[in-house]
Amino acid sequence: MINCLLIKISYNSRGLPVRSYRTIHSHELMLGRGAECNVHLPDPRLSMHHAVIKLNDEGQPVIQAMNGELEVDGALIPGMVLTHGTHIMVGPYELRVEPAPPDVNLAISLALAHRLPDDFQDLKSRTHQPLKNASSFKRRLSIALAALIAVVFLGLPLLQILVPQVQTSMAELPFGFDRVWSPGRISPSHMHFGSQCVNCHQQPLQKVSDKACLSCHQDTAAHITDPALQKKAFNAAHRFVGTTRCAECHEEHKAPHPIAKQDNGMCVKCHGNIKVINPNSTLSNVHD
Repeated sequence: MINCLLIKISYNSRGLPVRSYRTIHSHELMLGRGAECNVHLPDPRLSMHHAVIKLNDEGQPVIQAMNGELEVDGALIPGMVLTHGTHIMVGPYELRVEPAPPDVNLAISLALAHRLPDDFQDLKSRTHQPLKNASSFKRRLSIALAALIAVVFLGLPLLQILVPQVQTSMAELPFGFDRVWSPGRISPSHMHFGSQCVNCHQQPLQKVSDKACLSCHQDTAAHITDPALQKKAFNAAHRFVGTTRCAECHEEHKAPHPIAKQDNGMCVKCHGNIKVINPNSTLSNVHD
């Protein structure tokens, strides 16, 4: 039976050694990173059962390698007798035989002599900067590109819209700065003035008004011959806020699709409950 005083030496944040003591009574002391080892050393460089300490036939404590390596003065050994002052490396740990108190027959100390390398510091030491000042160049390039995008896609269109002289000058060109705000292709019927956004978008950042449409389409006949029914059918009280705008049914920037919406949902808006539009109607309700 081995009566062993185990001294584990660790180091605090200031680099000073801290000793912890534990007494172990066992027929043998198993050293390794396995949870069942009575001398548990949690280091991935150790085997699960790295070495064992037990008594030989003469009653002397000996250490023997099992699935790991033991090293003395740089030489690998299979095992040795543990006497006072013995110094042996068990993987990255340094094992020393200390003076034993009277109530134990063996005292050993274990200290981690070779710490695991810091992955970040190791990676940093092996990494070099391929392009000097590359980060500052990228930063300046990013700022320059951001400024260019802001000028082209925000500054110039606003300049054309807000400054009448610029707006007049751009009207003579086949394109305008505000074309970058176009959400889609212009329909063929409006293609001849498609580069002049201000013809329809008379107020910046506002919906196209009926006034803009009627400036060209003043001769367009009423959609319904009965004026009272025309007013009631297009009165927004039942479906919209304000009045029904031309652009709600005639959608631009959808080419090659027709400018007038012709989907079933458009018909159902009125004919889904036709009596609300015209109580005197003899037509039946139509559903999509």
